[in-house]
Amino acid sequence: MDEVSDSYSRACKNRIEAMLDGYIHSLNELASLDTLKNILYGVRILIDYRNRHLSDFAEVHLENDPKARFFSVTVSRLDIVRDVRRILRSAGFDEMKFDEDNMTLWVTIKRPSYEQRIELALEASRLERATRQTAANIKRDTLERLRAAVDREYIEKFDVKPTMETIETIYARTIEQITLITIRRRKQILGSFFVFENKEDEQLWEVERTAAHDKLFTIHDIDYTVKTDLPIKSAPKKKVPKPEKVKQIIYISKPTDFSNGILKDILRSAMANNAPLKVTGCLICRSDFYLQFLEGPKESIDALYEKILVDKRHSDIKRLRGKNVNGRVFGEWAMKYDFNKNWMWSPDQVKKGVLHKLKADEALAIFEKLAAKEAEKKKQLEDEQATVLAKTKMATKKKPANATS
Repeated sequence: MDEVSDSYSRACKNRIEAMLDGYIHSLNELASLDTLKNILYGVRILIDYRNRHLSDFAEVHLENDPKARFFSVTVSRLDIVRDVRRILRSAGFDEMKFDEDNMTLWVTIKRPSYEQRIELALEASRLERATRQTAANIKRDTLERLRAAVDREYIEKFDVKPTMETIETIYARTIEQITLITIRRRKQILGSFFVFENKEDEQLWEVERTAAHDKLFTIHDIDYTVKTDLPIKSAPKKKVPKPEKVKQIIYISKPTDFSNGILKDILRSAMANNAPLKVTGCLICRSDFYLQFLEGPKESIDALYEKILVDKRHSDIKRLRGKNVNGRVFGEWAMKYDFNKNWMWSPDQVKKGVLHKLKADEALAIFEKLAAKEAEKKKQLEDEQATVLAKTKMATKKKPANATS
């Protein structure tokens, strides 16, 4: 803008120029890759039962090459990767790969969609309206200060008119500059989709556009047609073992005689004989029924079931399930057992034949639930052992320090 002589016009001009610098900065940030650095800031998640800032455990890194079509996010712990992925997807980044060795999530930058471009252009228009209002406020504030000075006789009335005309000229020129700056940014954002909003804007751009306008804003010259190779080393493919083919049998029966001695004998023989035959399973036992699940090689299961059918320790045998499947339910149990006397059904329900109405899928679900509970107990025990081991190591490290002090 041209130089001005009076202090009121000069103050107005300085405030306007600072405002325009801020506006250019805001528009530059609007579609800049630098904004990706802040994509995780402000997000809070539950970590170790505490509400924590995600940015304390993850950091965004941009590539030095402005043409790079990817960026990375390093994480300090595995259990937050899912949350980082969710946030990135909500921001429009759905192509990413995780490098577990380096704890880094590599994210592909896709070509902005038409909808995304329109959304950014609308945000630019919102910023333009806010900036126009700020310029009007600066003009009004300056004129009010000028009138107050006249009322207090700080300056003469005949000196006011030129100053007021200068302030109006500054404001009019500012509105033109805001329009030109906005057009420049909208053209960058929308690309081939850009059209002038009206004839006045098109004429203003043709007449008042300068080389300085063309140099505004950072351009990330990304070639979206080139295939992107993320800098992640492909881990050697692990050989996934084929699922073991086994036969499953579930049956119910009624004990002919029930005692702790008989139960111990059944379990002792099962644990001794099942392991060599690669048979695993579970027995739910009460004085009024047996409900047993067996799995293993077809030949072993068929032979074992033939023995079960002629075993005199139970009667009223009914097979609920007999099916060949891939994978085991009780992989580590030669014979898991449950002695809970009140487990699932009351004695009266058993007498009324609830077990004989049990469907194959319902029976299987019972044993799958038991297996899941056992797996959960095992994991909890392992976690407790790991905690004890970690505390022991910390205590061991502290001992020499205490001894020397």
